[in-house]
Amino acid sequence: MSNAEELLRMVDERIAEINQELKDNKTKVAIARKNTAIILKATLPLKPDDKHDKEKKQYQLSLGIPANLNGCQTAKEEAQILGTFIARHNFKWNDKYLGQKTQNKLTFQYVYDNFEKKYYEVNQRTFKSQSTVYKHLQHLRLHFDFKKIVSAKYIETTIKGITSVSVKREVIGTAGVICKLFNIEGSFGHLRPRNYKPKQRTLPTDKDIILSWGKFAEYAEDDVTRGMWRLYRLIFSIITVYGLRPKEVLVNPDVDWFLSEENVYNSWRVCELCKTGAREVIPFVPDWVYDLRIKDKDDLLLLKERCKDLTFLQVKALGSMNTRHWAKIGVGFQPYDLRHACAIRAHLNGIPLKLAAQNLGHSVSMHTETYQQWLSLDQRKVGFDAAFEKMTEVERLRLELADAKLKIETLKIELERTKLQSSQTLLSQTPVL
Repeated sequence: MSNAEELLRMVDERIAEINQELKDNKTKVAIARKNTAIILKATLPLKPDDKHDKEKKQYQLSLGIPANLNGCQTAKEEAQILGTFIARHNFKWNDKYLGQKTQNKLTFQYVYDNFEKKYYEVNQRTFKSQSTVYKHLQHLRLHFDFKKIVSAKYIETTIKGITSVSVKREVIGTAGVICKLFNIEGSFGHLRPRNYKPKQRTLPTDKDIILSWGKFAEYAEDDVTRGMWRLYRLIFSIITVYGLRPKEVLVNPDVDWFLSEENVYNSWRVCELCKTGAREVIPFVPDWVYDLRIKDKDDLLLLKERCKDLTFLQVKALGSMNTRHWAKIGVGFQPYDLRHACAIRAHLNGIPLKLAAQNLGHSVSMHTETYQQWLSLDQRKVGFDAAFEKMTEVERLRLELADAKLKIETLKIELERTKLQSSQTLLSQTPVL
């Protein structure tokens, strides 16, 4: 169970306790959780312009109370206030209960300014969640008019106007989060593009990788970054050999473990703060650990020092600087291309799917559905050749085994014949008494 799910479980338990207290005190109001907010439920006189057969009706009141433990106490107090109005028969609809005041303030500027606060009321602040918030805020900045009032209709119109399939999928996700956090009625799943396939990638070959690795040292002669090229080359090498996400190299790298004598397999330990938590990664190409100088102590200590106690934004900035440096020296691919190449290399080398997926830090379905679609024609040819060669080798061994069994049987017959001949010779030489 995630931290967010655990928090909501505790909130639900507290809501049940409060409702029992309200019932015991004969307060005719209950509270409930709706997504990431707490609402009030009560039977009240009809809203203005509300048409109904009876004079009263049960309503759900959204007062903007977050679904956390502090929000539970606030909801309890609001329920007691509303219960007093009901008991005295002097309840009147006002802006607070109609929700008009909140609605007037709910522009996209208001959502943007309060998004982070709202998000962390129901989610733990981690490197992963900070990355998620950063992406949502980025989508808000790029795709929504901050002067507009937030409404499902406007959000849907905005989503329909996005031409990029991948961006549209991400903005739909952001829109769903906005609706949950700010209690807006809206669903946009029907706008999600069907049969989505990521943009085709041209992955680097082993030759491309080795040639690009050499460019770092070539550039060093004109380097004005005070030796930072060595850091960028090390990041290149680590992603190449271990298939890590860039952040998994930069977030608290465990250099001491990597250099220790206990690390006989040259495995890399990923920090628990990263996207899929802690894991230990075996090198996909063990020889390259040394060929690409990943064991260089000075470079590793530079990585350790440069990545010490970095915040999320600092990690993101260093990752961007690294990518720009690669482009500057002529590396013709992105960090994630090296990760994808590791997935393909694992497949071609016959590493079982489950083990390769665990090493890369994702599910088997992700490994098969996403990564293996980048297999080029040449890579498929290599895979087929290796499979046929393996089949030929198996057939050769099978024939050799059959031939060996035949020879064994022949030798057994020869042995029995020799024994029989020896017995006959002894009988012929024995004198008759």
